[in-house]
Amino acid sequence: MTKTLTPEGAEKIAGMGWDGAAWHKLPMVWGYSTHFFYRAIDESATAGDNLLAIPIPPAGEVWTVTQLAAMNTITVCTRISFVVRTGGVDCYLCGKDSPAAGEVVSLASHIILGEGDQLRGYYEGCVAADDIYLYASGYKMKVAE
Repeated sequence: MTKTLTPEGAEKIAGMGWDGAAWHKLPMVWGYSTHFFYRAIDESATAGDNLLAIPIPPAGEVWTVTQLAAMNTITVCTRISFVVRTGGVDCYLCGKDSPAAGEVVSLASHIILGEGDQLRGYYEGCVAADDIYLYASGYKMKVAE
């Protein structure tokens, strides 16, 4: 005799797994770990183009960046851009041409970083000894292995 699983029955076993003898609750695939706030600073940037970056997520974690901010407090640089470096390639997120000295360039979003991905701020056209800043905040998730 074959029984059909009703929608009500499917709801009861959602998140469950059959081991051949009984139904068991499956472990969480994603789990909130903690929030983070990273700050990268170069208080004596070189003339020309500069880069600041946040740490790279380790194996077993995925990071969600929800807020980014960058600035040059000393002079007007040519451009400030946000990129994600993944698989050896920079993926452009956004940027602003000629932000004023001390003007914050920001992005509110949900940028997902996996193992090996890196969030970067590029500062083009700096003057020697500029003070440049990159801030990132969000949360970390543990990944079941």
